[in-house]
Amino acid sequence: MLKVILVIVISVSLFGVNAASTTPPPTPIQVELMASEVSWTNQEYVGHAFMCISIPLNSGIKEDCYGFYPKTNSVVGFIGGPGLTDSEFDRKPSRFSRVTVSYKKPITDEQRRAILKLVDEWNTKAYNLTDQSCLDFVNSVAQKLKWKTPPRVATDLPETFLKKLVAANN
Repeated sequence: MLKVILVIVISVSLFGVNAASTTPPPTPIQVELMASEVSWTNQEYVGHAFMCISIPLNSGIKEDCYGFYPKTNSVVGFIGGPGLTDSEFDRKPSRFSRVTVSYKKPITDEQRRAILKLVDEWNTKAYNLTDQSCLDFVNSVAQKLKWKTPPRVATDLPETFLKKLVAANN
């Protein structure tokens, strides 16, 4: 009996079999860029682009999601004026059910910190529908990560632009 146990112990140590080998690798930090469809309800009109960072914790996945908005909800603010980054969970959580395009990739903790710094920087920018909107915010995240980004066309809707970004990176 002792010989059998000794043979098993030697076999296990030679072949590297241990309890840790059955444990799945940890989930990486991920960033996901998303776009919701055009909506004539909920004051969205041309759709919306935003991003989420997912961080694995012992208790599950923590998500932080941000989009870029006009500071005021008026039509004038929608066209141009002061802007701010805001939590998608606080602003319009119903938008998640209308996401039609998304692109997700793992990132490093250093990249996560760079993106969060970018979120703060965008919080001081002016909003302009044609060249500094939610779409441009998402594009700046992709550029910060050194992803391929398509040229920005003033008439691009968030869905259209994100589809081009996905195609450029697949």
